[in-house]
Amino acid sequence: MMPRTDTTRVTELFDGLRRGHRASLGRALTLVESRHTSDMQNAAALLDACLPFCGAARSIAVTGVPGAGKSTLLDELGMRLVGQGHRVAVLAVDPSSLRTGGSVLGDKTRMERLSRSEDAFIRPSPTSGTLGGVAAHTRRSMILCAAAGYDRIVIETVGVGQSEVAVASMVQCVVLMLLAGAGDGLQGIKRGILEIPDIVLFNKGDVVEEHAQEAAIRQTSGAMHVMRADVSVPVFGTSAITGQGMERLVLEVDRCLQACTKPFMPDAPTLFRESMEQLISHALKQGNGPFGQLLRAACERMEQDASEGPWRAATWFYNELDTKISGDS
Repeated sequence: MMPRTDTTRVTELFDGLRRGHRASLGRALTLVESRHTSDMQNAAALLDACLPFCGAARSIAVTGVPGAGKSTLLDELGMRLVGQGHRVAVLAVDPSSLRTGGSVLGDKTRMERLSRSEDAFIRPSPTSGTLGGVAAHTRRSMILCAAAGYDRIVIETVGVGQSEVAVASMVQCVVLMLLAGAGDGLQGIKRGILEIPDIVLFNKGDVVEEHAQEAAIRQTSGAMHVMRADVSVPVFGTSAITGQGMERLVLEVDRCLQACTKPFMPDAPTLFRESMEQLISHALKQGNGPFGQLLRAACERMEQDASEGPWRAATWFYNELDTKISGDS
């Protein structure tokens, strides 16, 4: 039986969010991250209530190789955005341990000034094993932050790799950070990473030799021109320590957001499909709910019949599920 929505709790959280209460936002984010059935029901009601209040928000993703200085640069970028009158929310997605589910969650400590700002909110968020560099609940967290009045939502991803391209579908501006002298240009081409950013930075200009950074910028600019001749992607150097390139970064981000025609959130049918996929994936991992009996039966088939391998068992599970759904309808 479906648990009842706690209307009082949902209303209190919603009212707190709309008034911009940071504590309410923190509790709301904890609610949408929860995997308890009752919490998931309340989270769904809260998200549906918040969705119409996201219109003014814009989203940015910052991704890059480990050690590129993403958090330090975000501290500087965030403070400059606050200085322009924006309210900034940073969702710092942290890698989770596959064994314990824990995560490092250290990004907030590297955003010292931004974490003290009254117009900023930083939320470390474990990936819980999610591929794509963004946690499964990131989209939902973005909705809550926007409803709380934050008009610049920044997602800091766990790194860069083939799976990280998932972030491009969730935001309106993608900033890729690389390091000169680390071979990132050629690696980016091989992995297809250079196909997704709107802005490419070579960070840590204060410690990298000038000629190495200039060479990396030239090489990557050439690669971008070949791979994406239909668009002009700015490639330049930055340093959050000295301020090199930071004024240009703020300008380029603003230009990108103004030119973007993608809405902050996709339409309702798309959000519905995403939500269903996440709920079904969760139920399959837990081995309970409507799938539990069939999952156990599939495992028993493998145990009792040596010729029943994992792929045949999975196909049997799918066919049985399809038959059950067709019969119920």
